Amino acid sequence: MSTNTGESERARAAKLTSRGGLEALRVGLAPYVAKHMCDRHGPNWRHYASRARRDESGGELDVYALLKTLLDQWSDLFRHDARLQGRNRPGPESR
Repeated sequence: MSTNTGESERARAAKLTSRGGLEALRVGLAPYVAKHMCDRHGPNWRHYASRARRDESGGELDVYALLKTLLDQWSDLFRHDARLQGRNRPGPESR
């Protein structure tokens, strides 16, 4: 096996691993974003979600749209989630 073939196989494996990680992120993050957005904006919450292009107003959100929505809506929706607040605050022993 030549060096180029080995590099090509490693690159392909890395690409597959990255795709799998992004898909796992999408699957795990989608219900969380959907719940908070629906609670705030109702059943048409996807209209308020961030997208790469404005003409993509329907359907499931891809990883980019989920992360962008999370960042764009952070102060209005997600910063009040007690599960997230507890992770960034020092415990009583450090006060």
